[in-house]
Order: sequence, then structure tokens, then C-alpha cells
Amino acid sequence: MGHNTAPPFGRGKTLFEKPYSDTSITTSMGANIEGQIWEFEDVNPITGARRSNRRVRCMAVRWTGSSPALPSRLIVLNTHLTTNGGATNTGGTLGLCRSAQYARFGQTAGLLAAKCYPVDEYLPASGVAVNDIFWVVIDGPAMVKTPNTNFTDIVIGNALVALTGATATASTDGNTATGAGLVAVVDLSLTAVTGPDGMADRVVGIALSAATTGYGDLLADIGSWKF
Repeated sequence: MGHNTAPPFGRGKTLFEKPYSDTSITTSMGANIEGQIWEFEDVNPITGARRSNRRVRCMAVRWTGSSPALPSRLIVLNTHLTTNGGATNTGGTLGLCRSAQYARFGQTAGLLAAKCYPVDEYLPASGVAVNDIFWVVIDGPAMVKTPNTNFTDIVIGNALVALTGATATASTDGNTATGAGLVAVVDLSLTAVTGPDGMADRVVGIALSAATTGYGDLLADIGSWKF
């Protein structure tokens, strides 16, 4: 909000529009875009179909993972990355959201307190090139991906967390062998959930659709405050 111009690029696109195999982008390119937040209508940019009358708030982030960022996977933000101008911003990533991480900052510093958000679902299936800048959804409806191994049925209204090593072993996800970047129903028995940081610190959103089979798309209302 508050912008008087069009967003730097649309949903379903990246800033540089490079194929996932491209290696020409550097971390200094597009630094003025990292961390910008824009709101979009909940409309499929490819087909023009309207999903809801909601708005979707997105943040422009740079992919610094070791493999392509894939649509609908949860990724970790690094709020301690620094731009060329020396200003702290939240436009960098630390790869896929993985074991024991939280949905927002809690009492523990570093990776255990990283924010996890889904990659723009409308991006190409091949993913985002390293150092390219793309959208993650930080508030509103978005597609997330469920695991294949140790899948638990999800019903509308379930609180969703980033899948961790404590709740699954492996999946058929081509981007990881550990289930990182996927969602699961909150497990109240886990110490990481019931500890001092609290369950709400790990909730990435609530389920807006149901799932009875693993490794598929699930519509979620992103934003840990909604739990």
C-alpha cells in the first residue's frame, strides 16, 4: 500500500524473467526491489479467473537457495540480509523452510525464528533462478503443497505449520528429500509447538480447502495471526 506506481513485476513472473538454470544474476542486481510489499487482487494472472474477492499481500524476495525455488513451497526469509546501501531488509531467503523453524520471529534468534511463506503459486513449474527476485505471499489466499510420506488428512480450518523432521521422513518432492517446504497439520504433542514460543509462532496459516491424499495443492489463508 502507499505506492503510486505499478508493481515492479506481476504475479507469475520474476524481476529478471530468467530460466531457472540461469547463473548470470548477482545479489546486487535489483537490490532496490528486495523487501517491497504490494497487494494484488486474488486473480489468476494467466487465465484471469477470480478466486475470491480478497486481496493478496506479497513481498518481493531474492532466492538464495541451492536449488530452484518451486511454486507453492514454503521458504525461509532472512531478515538479517543487508542491501548495498546498508539498510536492513527482509528481501532475502535462506532456502526451503525446514525442521524446527517458526512461522514468525519468536524468542530464539537465527534460523529457528525464521519466517516461512509460500512461493508464488503462478510461477513456472521449473522454478526460480538463483538470485532472481520473485513474490512470496505474506497474507491472504495462496496455494501450498502437502507431503507424500506420513501424510495426515487436512480439513478446512486446520492450522498449518511447516513440515519438520519430527513429523515426516521423506517425500516425493523433487526439490528436497526431507519434506522441507511442505505443510502439515499442527501437532500439539511436539515440544517445538507447545514450548515457550507457543503454537501460534509456527502457524503459517489455516486451511481453506481439504486434502485426503498426499503431495497435492492445498489452498491456505496465509498469516500466522489468523490462527
